[in-house]
Amino acid sequence: MTTGLKTFIILAGLALTFSSCKRNIDFTPTQRAALIFHMHHYINDTKVTTGTMGYDDSGRRYQLSQASFYISQITLHNSDGTDWQSYGRYTLVNLGGEEYLVDSVPVGNYRSITFTVGLDPTTNAGNPAQHATGPLSPQSPSMYFGDGQGYIFMNVQGKADTTAAQNGLLNTSFSYQVGTDNLARKVSMPNHSFSMVAHQSQILDIKVDYSVFLQSLNFKTQPTNTPFTDQIFATTLANREQKMFSWGL
Repeated sequence: MTTGLKTFIILAGLALTFSSCKRNIDFTPTQRAALIFHMHHYINDTKVTTGTMGYDDSGRRYQLSQASFYISQITLHNSDGTDWQSYGRYTLVNLGGEEYLVDSVPVGNYRSITFTVGLDPTTNAGNPAQHATGPLSPQSPSMYFGDGQGYIFMNVQGKADTTAAQNGLLNTSFSYQVGTDNLARKVSMPNHSFSMVAHQSQILDIKVDYSVFLQSLNFKTQPTNTPFTDQIFATTLANREQKMFSWGL
């Protein structure tokens, strides 16, 4: 079997395995390549998954039971000054998952990317029941506030140690959901050159640091929040999303 054929089969498999979308992916060898995000989930310097203990800069201990968010409107910035944007594709990132095939991308040399944490208003106005499968379909745990309220863009839940000495039990549960059209946030990644080569895949390693999202929160007085309970607090959390992402190792 030739190397080219092997690569094509691998890409076809990735298309079925890593991403759900609204349209088929075009892997025309002379035009497109597969862009894969490898998401590395962290609390400060500790790589985490469900139930893993992590510490922030102050020494506070966390344990996440859920950390899920939507990525959309991915834009690649070409080294020649032009941009290419992905349309109609939505990626749901979960704490237990790492690799996501986000789109088929034109070949070229790129200097960085931007993306949105959240969904566009038209998509957000939809109902998960309209989708049989894929990231916009009903999820468990749910990523949907309810009729007329839209999807949950960022959903972070877990437990924290709130003892003064920070050496006690994980005694306080927290649950924060960010959503609504005005709380979608654009993330601009630092410059990081990469090339998309025809008929091949490119993996971009991205670190997600949930300690940025949870920094300095008073879990005793405000252990839960949605945009409908406290819009000001929800805006603060949404603004933190823009600083959660960096290039991974």
